[in-house]
Amino acid sequence: MGRNFNKHDNDRKMHSKYKGEAQKRNQKTDTAMQTKITSLFPVRRSTRKCKSDLKNIEDAFITQCITINKEDGLQMKHIEGKGRGVVTNKPFRKGDFLCEYAGELISRKEALQREIEYTKDPNIGSYMYFFSYKGSDYCVDATKETDRLGRLVNHSKNHYNAVSKLIPVHGRPHLVLMASRDIGISEELLYDYGDHSKNSIQAHPWLEK
Repeated sequence: MGRNFNKHDNDRKMHSKYKGEAQKRNQKTDTAMQTKITSLFPVRRSTRKCKSDLKNIEDAFITQCITINKEDGLQMKHIEGKGRGVVTNKPFRKGDFLCEYAGELISRKEALQREIEYTKDPNIGSYMYFFSYKGSDYCVDATKETDRLGRLVNHSKNHYNAVSKLIPVHGRPHLVLMASRDIGISEELLYDYGDHSKNSIQAHPWLEK
């Protein structure tokens, strides 16, 4: 038995066919329009990084600076009324790495013993930096003369332009100096030594300046 031809069924089929073709044409038009709009106005993708990512990048850069003994943009200079100091020969931005306070890492106990010996010689200055790290007390003893500049940065309680920061490298603590504000060329680097005890100020009045 052959299939019966039905005019209404054929009309519905023809209508569906034309409707489908129209939908395809509309889809192509929409796609073309979207492509054109995208080419004129490229999709903006966010390149912002979260705070933790930025901190990791910063710490990695500082670690590299410590590893290569980076001290670019700094030089030793005789400062009137102070002796040796460190000045800039290039500008720095707030938050920039300046240099490491490099020296021998020792325990607080050993540092106090050395300090007693150092005070017996008036020609030996104070180059000992005490700090705590992971529940233990340490000291960076930079008394020995070296070509590193961090040990020569002078103190200022009120007019500092650098701050110290503790950075661990392979589990070992390092002290670095970072710019606390924008610093111009030929400025002397200064940071607060942090020793504001009465006895220290009596022995070294310049600690209050």
